[in-house]
Amino acid sequence: PSAQLSELANASLFINHPYRLPPIGWDVEIQRLNYHDALTFYHTWYAPNNATLVIEGAVTLEQVKPLATKYFGPIARRPVPVRERLAEPPHLAPTRVVMTSARIHEPSWGRDYLAPSFRTSEKPEQGYAIEVLAEVLGGSAVSRLDKALVLGDAKLAASVSAGYDGDAYDLGTFALAATPRPGVSLDEIEKAVETQIDRLLKDGVTEEEVARAREHLQESAIYARDNLGSAAHILGAALSIGRTIDDVENWPERISKVTAAEVNEAAHIVLKDVNSVTTSLKPGPQS
Repeated sequence: PSAQLSELANASLFINHPYRLPPIGWDVEIQRLNYHDALTFYHTWYAPNNATLVIEGAVTLEQVKPLATKYFGPIARRPVPVRERLAEPPHLAPTRVVMTSARIHEPSWGRDYLAPSFRTSEKPEQGYAIEVLAEVLGGSAVSRLDKALVLGDAKLAASVSAGYDGDAYDLGTFALAATPRPGVSLDEIEKAVETQIDRLLKDGVTEEEVARAREHLQESAIYARDNLGSAAHILGAALSIGRTIDDVENWPERISKVTAAEVNEAAHIVLKDVNSVTTSLKPGPQS
């Protein structure tokens, strides 16, 4: 149910852009696919000139380049269709998706917003400011949502989170999520989250909050480098959408330069109800 709700949320958040579709298609489409369809797709898109090779480990370029040339060099280039970039029209109203399932025992609430990605943002620093905004709102135990909903006197939520996906070729997304404590309704959770959003938009973030968020994000980047898989994935994803190695390697430095004013500006750009979809996942009756 959680995965299905996520698919429905995406289909509601994006009106026209193909991001509204699941990466491998809807179930009804998959059921009609056959071997010929899979092979046709493979021969259309899987080409060396449409791929990024990332090699990570205790190796040097001198060691791996001959191997890459030997095993990948013989694969011939071939024409790849031009991808048509569909524009997302202006949204006129917020959307709501509610799902109930007998398989769900704990309800959950979420809200996704359309957001500029690193590639589509008007200013180079905008994506970094949105990352800091997510950290301030719900990125750690000292974030605004944690302190208000999880640790506060009301103790409404068992968990909360905020995250920014800016590594898209076109539009990115900014997501909020919360799981209520037993006896707390999703309406109470939603009102509490909206109170914090309204407060942030009205009063802005503080320099102290931004400094703490920058520090935490930089620490997370250090830990990410300890994981070979994470580093390879980050580099491969960045290169595949036209970003550079410099963008990845200098990410901590650029995060360190984000100001409170930039975060406040980002909040007013991203946290617009009209560009949002709110999701509720509720327990349903047993069949």
